[in-house]
Amino acid sequence: MYKKVMATGIMLLALFIGGCTQPAPSDNPVPQSEEVVVVVNNLSETYSYYLPESHDIVLDIDTTGSAPNDILIDGNYAYIVNSGFGGSPSIMKIDLERDSLIAYYVFPDGSDPYGIAEDGDNIYVTCMKTDMLYQFGPYLRVQDSVRVGKSPEWLTVKDGKIFVACTGYNFSDYTFGEGNIAVVSRGPQGLYVEDSLYAGINTQDVDIIGDTLYALATGNYGDVTGKIYIYLVSDTGLILRDSIGVGNSPGYMYSYNGCLYLADWSAGVAKVNPESHEVIWQNVGEGASRIVVDYNHIGYLTRFNSTSDNYLLIFDPDRLVVTDSVFMGTAKGVQALGIWLRIH
Repeated sequence: MYKKVMATGIMLLALFIGGCTQPAPSDNPVPQSEEVVVVVNNLSETYSYYLPESHDIVLDIDTTGSAPNDILIDGNYAYIVNSGFGGSPSIMKIDLERDSLIAYYVFPDGSDPYGIAEDGDNIYVTCMKTDMLYQFGPYLRVQDSVRVGKSPEWLTVKDGKIFVACTGYNFSDYTFGEGNIAVVSRGPQGLYVEDSLYAGINTQDVDIIGDTLYALATGNYGDVTGKIYIYLVSDTGLILRDSIGVGNSPGYMYSYNGCLYLADWSAGVAKVNPESHEVIWQNVGEGASRIVVDYNHIGYLTRFNSTSDNYLLIFDPDRLVVTDSVFMGTAKGVQALGIWLRIH
C-alpha cells in the first residue's frame, strides 16, 4: 500500500493568478547572468532565456528546427532535438555563448526523434516512429544505431549502459500497448540490446537515483492510470523491486534530492517519495509539461498552451508550492527546459 496526499491546489492557484509577473524582454541576446534557464518553444520553434538573478526574460533568442522536443546542455553548448513535424527531423548543436550553430544532423524522414542523453562524448537520441536509438559523437557524427523497442521516448545512462523507455504505442491504430525498458550496451561490434523488461502501459520516462531505476508508465489516459516501476540496477541486470501507483496520467519525470517529480498535462505536478510511497499532487492549471531544478534548489515548470498565454512556473521543490510565474509569450508552446551555467 502507499500513502497518497491530494493537495487542494487552491492556495497555489491563487498565487499563480494573482502573483504573475511579466518582466520586460531584454535586447541583449547573450545575457551576462551566470545562470540561464533555457526554454524551448515547441510551436514557435525558438528558444528563450529566463535570467534568475535579474528576473529578466529574453524571448526568441534564435530559431530551432521543426517541432523541438528536447534539450541537453553541456557546458556552453546545447543540443536540441527537433521532432520534424512540418519539416525535417534533426538534432542541432548550438554554441550558447556565441549564439551560433556548430553542428547539425538530419534523421531519415518520419523518424520523430524524441529524447536525448549523454555519456561523456557520446550523445544518444531516441526516434519514436522508427524504434531506433542513435549514438553520436560531440559534433553529431553518427557512430552507431540500434533498434530498441516499440516507440521509444526518454532515456538515461549509467555506467556505460543506456536505459530506454519504450512506450509500446501503436501508430497503426493509436492504441497504448505494453511498455518496456530496453537495456542497451556497447560491445566490440557496437550497440546491442542486452535485455528488455516489462514496465507497465505507455512507459514514457526513466530515471536513476543511486543503484535504483525508476520507470514511469503513464497509462492509457483512461482506466489505466500512472504507475512508477522500481528496479535494482545490478551487475546481472535489472531486478523489479516494487511499484508505486501515482494516479492520473503523468508523462514526464525528473529526479531531485531523492524524490521524483512528475508533470501531467491536466493534473499538474506531483512529488513522489520513493521510500515512503507518498504522492502529493498540486494543480497548476492545464499544460504542465517539463520540469528542472537548478543549482540553487529552485524548480521550474513549463506550462504549455497552443493558443493562449504560456508560463514558466517557479516553484519550491521541497514544499511543492509555486512561488512565481513568468509570462513567456502567447501560443509559444513552451516545453523542454535546460539550465545553462556559463563557463568562462
